[in-house]
Amino acid sequence: MARRQEAVRFLYAIPNPDFAARYLDELAKDLQDREFPPEVRSLGRTLKRWRTQIVAWHRSRATNGPAEAVILWSGHGGVFDVADGAGRIGGGRVLWSVSSRVPDVAALLM
Repeated sequence: MARRQEAVRFLYAIPNPDFAARYLDELAKDLQDREFPPEVRSLGRTLKRWRTQIVAWHRSRATNGPAEAVILWSGHGGVFDVADGAGRIGGGRVLWSVSSRVPDVAALLM
């Protein structure tokens, strides 16, 4: 199992998006081989299903992690209106956008 974990870790270390896409396709196919246990085959299917998102990450190196962090860290569970990209905190309206930077949570809560 360790070699398969390393193969997935290596995927995220590949700097070239086109090579990463080819590597991902082969990895997903290989992990679905019947010689592997069901858990490993499931990982192969998951990688195949998430191909678009994984390759997009390789192209931009950005995630929606900061936006998710704002929602989780706010302590105001469910106050963010994700549909219009704005949240209500303390009666005011705070606009925020997804970026690859770490959000200034203190500023959002003021």
